[in-house]
Amino acid sequence: MRGTAMGQSLTIIVKQKSPNKMRQEVKAGGMDQTIIFDGEKGIMKAATQSVEVTGKELEQLKTEASMELMLDPESFGIKLSYEGTEKVNDKDAYKIKMTLPSGIRWFTFFDVESGLKVKEQKEMQTQMGLIEQVVTYDNYTDVDGIKYPFKLTQSFGPQSVEMTVSSVKVNKGLADDIFVIAE
Repeated sequence: MRGTAMGQSLTIIVKQKSPNKMRQEVKAGGMDQTIIFDGEKGIMKAATQSVEVTGKELEQLKTEASMELMLDPESFGIKLSYEGTEKVNDKDAYKIKMTLPSGIRWFTFFDVESGLKVKEQKEMQTQMGLIEQVVTYDNYTDVDGIKYPFKLTQSFGPQSVEMTVSSVKVNKGLADDIFVIAE
């Protein structure tokens, strides 16, 4: 994905491997950050520092890394509830509340007509405390028979970043070593 944040060009590359491995690389201006989840442990690298992801942040990372989350959320200890419908971009959307075992709440909105996910609203535990992240999804495009959003708009408080997905590759044989966390 590519976009601009605070006047700096931004590139994000996300690699996921079933069932629950993830690597996310963020490049903004001169700063690089990498988050790796190997299926059990998580680590965040920025500049020369490497920090282990723990607690509620690790719980969120485990949940986001799972490629099967929406197929069986209850197996992750997530409680679901239907919260009615809300307007998202002037269209009706079903609002589903997901409560993680830690009590952190995520809301996912699905377009009533298409069934596609159009918005996520998440409480995120960070080192600075609990913040809210909102992501809207648009411009769905078919890739190998699956629709992916090619436009994402993400906001943290007053800051908003619009990202354009440049490519999605499915089943391209990711090597396990890119998810290894060095001791």
